[in-house]
Amino acid sequence: MTSEPLYKSIYYELKKKIEDGLYSKDDYLPTENKLSKKYNVSRVTIRQAIQMLVEDGYVQKKQGSGTHVIFSPIKTAIDRSSKIKAFSDEMRRLGKNPSAQVLKFEMTTSSKSLSEELEIKENDLIYYYERTLLADDQPYCFEYGYMPISLFSDFSIAHITGSKMKYIEKDKKYNVAYTHQIVHAILANEKLHNILQVPINSPLLEVTHIAYTDETLPLHKTCTIFDSTKYQAHYIKIK
Repeated sequence: MTSEPLYKSIYYELKKKIEDGLYSKDDYLPTENKLSKKYNVSRVTIRQAIQMLVEDGYVQKKQGSGTHVIFSPIKTAIDRSSKIKAFSDEMRRLGKNPSAQVLKFEMTTSSKSLSEELEIKENDLIYYYERTLLADDQPYCFEYGYMPISLFSDFSIAHITGSKMKYIEKDKKYNVAYTHQIVHAILANEKLHNILQVPINSPLLEVTHIAYTDETLPLHKTCTIFDSTKYQAHYIKIK
């Protein structure tokens, strides 16, 4: 076991066994009593681990029957590809510690093309930022973005050091309903070489997206550049 809480270590181990097929869909996990003996911990600790599996959609507790595995690799991939998830949430799901390093934060004016994309007036004030997204202190992505001051007047460095998605949805009460994304390949220049710790001219992916509310109001524009050997985006098209 690691220095992290015992229930988290047990959660990660059980989750891996489910993902690897040792416990398949419709199987039942061993009883709490058997698991507590196996891991030499209390049943309370086992319950905490199982509750995390429940919350992440791996198992379902059935009264009088036990803990039922509901994880399906195909369904899970579809669910995750169709949902907009914050980088921090996705990294925590993978058992990694997310963080962000702010490289630039400034107020500027909107260009004509950006104004058209965000449906604001040309030369309107916007916040521009650059940050590195890390997991376990390793750089995963370089992100830069534009936030209209008309919508996010109190936007600050603190919000991009933490979760930008949380700020938008929890603090500002905007529901990000969907995003329009453009994906293309680029080569690492010296700046990206230094930030992402990749060789110059190595292939990278850049995803540019504009987020919208249910009422089709453009909220912000974000460009994320990542090394696909560390961080991958999965898209599933359903007929």
